[in-house]
Amino acid sequence: MRLASRRAGLLTRGFGAVVLLMVAAWTAPAAFQTPSPRRALPFQAAYFFDHRRSPAYEAAYCFQVASATLIAGMVVSYDTTTAAFLIHAAGQLQVLKCSLRGLRGAALAPGPRRRLLADCVRHHDAVTAFVKELDNVYHPFMMMQFLYSVFIIALSVFLATESSTNTSDLFKFMALVLASSSELFLFCRYGDAIIQLSGEVATEAYSMEWYEEDEEFKAMVLMMITRAQKPAKLTAFRYKDISLETYGALLNSSYTYFALLKELK
Repeated sequence: MRLASRRAGLLTRGFGAVVLLMVAAWTAPAAFQTPSPRRALPFQAAYFFDHRRSPAYEAAYCFQVASATLIAGMVVSYDTTTAAFLIHAAGQLQVLKCSLRGLRGAALAPGPRRRLLADCVRHHDAVTAFVKELDNVYHPFMMMQFLYSVFIIALSVFLATESSTNTSDLFKFMALVLASSSELFLFCRYGDAIIQLSGEVATEAYSMEWYEEDEEFKAMVLMMITRAQKPAKLTAFRYKDISLETYGALLNSSYTYFALLKELK
């Protein structure tokens, strides 16, 4: 679990850096514009005053930078908290695997072996229930996240190709592509780990010397293997599993929409 904790911390810092890079790419170029009546803010907005004149421009610019940074912090907090839940679930499944592996060949009396296996069964039930609860909470948001990210990636790549002569715009849109694809990868990487580890729990249970044990022990092993046949997983609106396979399909969909935009240009 220490490894899972370190991974969650590293993930938070890494994704936070990517999102802050995106904010800088969108806001920094406006700070270097020469004062003129035509200078623009980082984001288009309607104000009740002439924001192109100093000091109104500087005030509006600082407000937009602060707002973008605040929203970026909220996005990082939501995404990394969700990813931390997934890392925690994957870590618990890894602990369960180690517990089952420790039962193999352990010199224990039948009674203590049954009690240890019963603890593993309860642990497995708890992890499965935790992942199911996560799916109940997050599955509609995951679907919205997938649809939004596919559209944003396709549109950003299209606008980047159209702005290839403008270094500032190119950097802006590519930073947005990096942030959006990283956001998807966070969920799919650890969602895939949960699916894989769920299947490995059944393998570990079957690898024990269950055939030498009593009927109660065999029944608990069978119960664990049967439950592991349906792996714990998160879904997008109960339609698509959150996995690396889905990540590849989403990037492929983004490319398809990008090609369509190029055709319709």
